[in-house]
Amino acid sequence: MLLKNNIAACMETNPPNSQIPEPEPTSALEDILAFFKLFPTRIKTFLLFIQVKSKVLVIILFQLGSKLSKKSKPSEQSKTVDAVGDAVGETYLGLAYPGLAYPGLAYPGLAYGECPTCGRPMGHDHETHATNDEPTFPKITRKNFYKHPIFWARFLGYAIPLSFLLYVLYLNYLPFGYHKTFTINVGSPNDTTPSEFYLEPSKDLSDRLTNPDGSTYRTLNGMATAVFKPNAVLKNANITVSVKGGDGISLIPPQINFDPNSVNWDYNWDFTKGVPAGLTNDNSSAFAYEGGTYFDGTARVELPKSNNMFENGPFTVYAEWTPNDSTDDFQEIIGHYNWEILQDSNDIKFMIGRVNNANGQFYYSLYKINDSESFFKRQHNLLAIYSPDQINGSGYLLLFIDGRFISMIPITSDIIWSDYNGNNNLTFGKSGHGVANYYKGVINNVRISNNNSLPINKTIELATNDSATNITLLTKTKTYVSKVELHAIK
Repeated sequence: MLLKNNIAACMETNPPNSQIPEPEPTSALEDILAFFKLFPTRIKTFLLFIQVKSKVLVIILFQLGSKLSKKSKPSEQSKTVDAVGDAVGETYLGLAYPGLAYPGLAYPGLAYGECPTCGRPMGHDHETHATNDEPTFPKITRKNFYKHPIFWARFLGYAIPLSFLLYVLYLNYLPFGYHKTFTINVGSPNDTTPSEFYLEPSKDLSDRLTNPDGSTYRTLNGMATAVFKPNAVLKNANITVSVKGGDGISLIPPQINFDPNSVNWDYNWDFTKGVPAGLTNDNSSAFAYEGGTYFDGTARVELPKSNNMFENGPFTVYAEWTPNDSTDDFQEIIGHYNWEILQDSNDIKFMIGRVNNANGQFYYSLYKINDSESFFKRQHNLLAIYSPDQINGSGYLLLFIDGRFISMIPITSDIIWSDYNGNNNLTFGKSGHGVANYYKGVINNVRISNNNSLPINKTIELATNDSATNITLLTKTKTYVSKVELHAIK
């Protein structure tokens, strides 16, 4: 009868599923507020979990240590510790939880009460544990508390989780600030050993060398990379890098803030109002469009009588463009047949070749487009540098896209083969190569300088992020490097 009454009462309290009212929907704001109300409880539970685990670890360590040390007799003023994983005395470590029945942890035999005789868990043999030679600890007093293992067990139980929490906060938020200097003494035994700041091995770096005064250095003939991998997260930190070495050495950060107006260009074509004067517009197919000149896929613009220009000696090209066609390759933004700046479907290329003669090779500095949707139909800028060096063999190609350093390609002593150009002029929108396609999109501005216009910076500032930062050391001629220093403040 009692069972029937209980069932009836249950059915009144909990109607059939068809009669249970639908819960009222909650707003996103209510969900967020509910999450933050529970947040302190979750943190407290997490810290308690770590604390309990730490104390269990301490018990295990004391057990192992006591078994290896000289055995002692049990004391009447203390309670014993059972085998690890079986049972632990209630007052060991001063814990007030009955039977050590912590939330989320289950110890066999701890949930069945305690022996009224000795206070240990039920189900044991008095004769066995009465003669059992287990480690015991004297009673804690004011005089011996700091020497007592129980005190240190309690201390570690709180100190370990608290230290872990402070370490995580320090790495992610740096609540106490950050002020540190890193130095690479180039040529020292550890200059290329991976650390927070070190040099990567490079074929352009010499072996370690020593001056008569004992200072060390290496010679650099081309490019090397200094890697900065801090142990802390340095978002929005002020970071400066400097280099000590001979003339011609420069630092290139991963991101540059290049101002095209800071260079005296030999040619500056402004396409914002249409095809600039002095350039030919085949079939008048290129036209002014929204602050630039639109190339519709049939347009080609040329600089007359330029077939023998832009191929003898170094040059720098700056361009601003907005690509539309993400299907065709070899769309020329600007080029001279034996060198091209190309918009492909999956990349941007700065290419020279052939070099030296009819059998010479091609060189490419390439930027890979990872997300076509975010790249096409948006304006971009590039800086491309051709810097030959037949004397020292440290020639290179350099490419930046949207201020980001893309690559430095060594070309040693190779130079553009001028005869490969034939009678092709400098062109925009369509190369003279048979595999070339017409460019489709907007060109806003193109500038050319007949020299290497990259400024020499021996001190730079970095924009920091969470990942490793690479700083490029670059020389136009062979020189020495003695020190690279990085200073970070937050």
